[in-house]
Amino acid sequence: MKNKTERIQLRVSLEDKNSIEKMARSKKTNVSHLMVHSVLNKPIYIKWQPDIYAEELKKELSTIGRNLFQLVKLRRVYKFPETMALQNNIDEIEKMMKKINHYYDSKSNY
Repeated sequence: MKNKTERIQLRVSLEDKNSIEKMARSKKTNVSHLMVHSVLNKPIYIKWQPDIYAEELKKELSTIGRNLFQLVKLRRVYKFPETMALQNNIDEIEKMMKKINHYYDSKSNY
């Protein structure tokens, strides 16, 4: 990718400016990218947007993983059986995997 070192300025009406900004937002990009790629007839790349539901699932799974790690560490250090707590975490992980699979399976049906 080439470094952008040059600047182009242009004057537009307020309505045109608002329309351009709205179009850039709808394409999930910025005005500069939209203008340059439109004028040069290049494809407009849309910025990746995180999936909110997937991010929530990721946080929940991360919490379960930390809890599981702590239990394994405590079991090793204090040498006491935490089979029940480990099984609870395994059950939680299985529930999360079902949620994740259901979510992505339902998205693939479109």
